[in-house]
Amino acid sequence: MKSTEEAFLNYDDKQEEKRIHEIERFKKRGRILDVGASSGFFLKKIKERKNWVGYGIEYSKSGAKKAKKDGLSIRIGEITNVSLPDNHFDVITMHSVLEHIPDLNLTINAVRKKLKRGGLLAFNVPNISSFEFLVYRLLRKSFAG
Repeated sequence: MKSTEEAFLNYDDKQEEKRIHEIERFKKRGRILDVGASSGFFLKKIKERKNWVGYGIEYSKSGAKKAKKDGLSIRIGEITNVSLPDNHFDVITMHSVLEHIPDLNLTINAVRKKLKRGGLLAFNVPNISSFEFLVYRLLRKSFAG
């Protein structure tokens, strides 16, 4: 069975489109910072739209390197240690990131500083107690959450 990390190597256009659609229920345009951008799948989809400007932060040097090769604006590090302007982003996304954060207070405070007033934090975390996880496990497929 592939590891959960390998699930993020597979681009899922519908998933990325759904993520954008959910954000656009609340914000229609602006600057998005994708924290934990991996190799840039979400940012690629954002780049296709004229109403958004996407930026990313990725902890993995190899993931960030791939995203940079694709012409995406991405920095290596964490939101707590990468130099970015305060009150700058309309939306910050964290797709399957929060469960990896050792100090949530520090991270959420950094997010708050980077968001504009009225900005949106959009996040998801995997649910390994879900029926979906059980099905993936039975089928020996990787589960991205």
